[in-house]
Amino acid sequence: MAVEQRQFESEFGFKSPGFTVDALGNITATSINAAGAGGSGGNAAGDFAVTELFGQFRIASETVIVGSGNNPTLAMTRGQIYSFTLSMEGSPITFNLLDTTGVTLYNNGIEHQAVDNAVSSGAAAQGKLTGKFVFTVPADAPETLYYGNATGTVKGTINVSDPIAVDGTFNDLTVNGLSSLASLTATAFTLNGNGTVTGNMTVQGKLIGDSLSINGLGVAEFNAGTNIVLTAGNKVDFIINNVLKGTLDSPGIRVPVVDTSIDNTTIGATVPSTGAFTSGTVASQPTTATGISNKTYVDNTSTALAIALGV
Repeated sequence: MAVEQRQFESEFGFKSPGFTVDALGNITATSINAAGAGGSGGNAAGDFAVTELFGQFRIASETVIVGSGNNPTLAMTRGQIYSFTLSMEGSPITFNLLDTTGVTLYNNGIEHQAVDNAVSSGAAAQGKLTGKFVFTVPADAPETLYYGNATGTVKGTINVSDPIAVDGTFNDLTVNGLSSLASLTATAFTLNGNGTVTGNMTVQGKLIGDSLSINGLGVAEFNAGTNIVLTAGNKVDFIINNVLKGTLDSPGIRVPVVDTSIDNTTIGATVPSTGAFTSGTVASQPTTATGISNKTYVDNTSTALAIALGV
């Protein structure tokens, strides 16, 4: 009998825990991992073989690079699944997953399958000597976790990082967790958590957000092939080293003249300097000995002196 292979079809979409596709094809998922050439593709992130030697953990793997020696440091990626085959019969220590403190059990995303195929999860999966310990790294997992004995006196470090996709192209993408992309093309992109752009980011439309922070070494540059338009509903503040230097609002721009120069003439300094101007207007009369006089004041003063002196 011939077998006809056809794609799975659903008129009303698809739904399962952590993954939903509606009737229009929109995808909502706890995490989406994209692997480039040579990547593992699915969730088979790697298997670890765990043994015990003189009260210390020894871990080996054929698929993941693991340091040598006791309690080696492991590297894991959020959204991936890692399995530990426990061969620790008679060991004085049990295998546990610990939180950032290194002493408290971390029960999220863990499951244990005993040699008799009995399955336990959460806190019940901790403290095992044999069987398979499976850890699905949550999207909100902290950057540092530990594996160790029940009290944390013997432990190794687990460094947790975000998945890095080689390339991603979407019509509409919403990310609820952390993400790091080498390249991203999207008609619409919504990031509800923190995001990292390790390379250049090109925006052909509008970049809309509550704030834009640029951190790092060097000089931040904004380059435009045409004009740059700054639009503000109220005002634009110029702040340098957390000090307000000026304000641009509807009445105009207000920047204090402090140690400023015009044509190399110092303005506002404590040491007087010489300035040359083609023309200038002084509206008020001088009130101090060093004040500037206008022509009206000079003419009136000259006339008064002439009359007083009988000239």
